Amino acid sequence: KEKKSARLFHLFLGLAFTWLSLDEAAIIHERLNDSLAKFPFLYRFNGNDDGIWIPVYLFLGTVFCLCFYRRFLDIFQAHRGECLFIAGGIGLYLLGAVGMEILDNVYMLKFQKGVLYYLEVSAEEFLEMFGATLVLCGALLLHRVNGQQQPPTP
Repeated sequence: KEKKSARLFHLFLGLAFTWLSLDEAAIIHERLNDSLAKFPFLYRFNGNDDGIWIPVYLFLGTVFCLCFYRRFLDIFQAHRGECLFIAGGIGLYLLGAVGMEILDNVYMLKFQKGVLYYLEVSAEEFLEMFGATLVLCGALLLHRVNGQQQPPTP
């Protein structure tokens, strides 16, 4: 049962990161936002149809974390340093992907096309990519530690 749970966790974690990569490359959340704009009961940040995707993604992320919180705690207890590295990366990624997007939506910077808009977009992309890089580095550190703990197979 433990092995099946671990495989399921790694499968969903891999799918989540694959989805985020696809979303960044194919602008899926913007398209999802346009599709969700048809539903007037969904939250909007500035009265326009901006940021509708954010509560949806946060809800799905929360459900994922709640489903696997025990697995996250076990990994954190065993590998605190590597997990803090990953958590810092996730925090920076969310600050860029969600925080800067909210800033743009609240102040409607995209309609001004001024210096503030371009600074916001630059900060958003930088935080996302730097955060993703930290997550990757933390995952590689975690992989290295796990590889060293297992006995070599003949």
